[in-house]
Parts: sequence; structure tokens; C-alpha cells
Amino acid sequence: MADKFKAKQIGPEKRHVLHIANRGGADMAIGEAKSSYDWNYHSIVNNAPPNSGVYAIFNTAVCIYVGESEDIQARLAQHLKGDTRITRNAPTGFQFELVPAAQRVTRQNQLIAALNPVCNRKTG
Repeated sequence: MADKFKAKQIGPEKRHVLHIANRGGADMAIGEAKSSYDWNYHSIVNNAPPNSGVYAIFNTAVCIYVGESEDIQARLAQHLKGDTRITRNAPTGFQFELVPAAQRVTRQNQLIAALNPVCNRKTG
């Protein structure tokens, strides 16, 4: 059974919080304690820090991509400006977590396993 995604409106400061229904049927909130931000340049510059961490890009139906970077703000801006893998999925928002460099890949892998993002899926 495929995981089901849905966006939950939580108020102006926490829009687009992503939930997945896990295989057991109960909803597991991903980033519920985190704010979610609109997918546009102004929002990235004003909300994403130039710090080490992980991030998720999503639309109202699915998680599109989970990544990690030493500079979250710069990496999100790069995706916005020309990553067609992401833009063809019509992103509406992003979230991030500050994570030390030594732990970024581990946290990214945890989020990929939980969210199964469209653009992180392996083919073949």
C-alpha cells in the first residue's frame, strides 16, 4: 500500500505542514513542530538560513525532494532557479531543520525513508 500524503493548514505561520499515513494507518506528522514556508525566492531569502541542515520541498499532495546542504538558503535558491526535477512537480512549500554537518546525511536518509520523496526515488 502506498503512503498517502496530505497538507494540513495550521495557520499563517505553519502552512503546508506535511503528514503521511504510515503503513499502520495512523498519521505521522513530519515536521509538525517546524514552520513551513511558501515556495518562492522572497520566502527562501527571508526564512531559510545560510546554515547546515536538511530540507524538504513539497506540494499539496506529495513530498517532492529531501536534501541536505551546508547552506540551506543557497541550495533552496538553486533548486528554485532551475532544477526541473523539482519544478515540474509544482512545489508549494519547504521546511528545514538545522543539523550539524556530521549528521546531515543520516538525517536526510531518515527523512527519505519516511517520506519517499518523488525525486529521491531510485530507478532501475
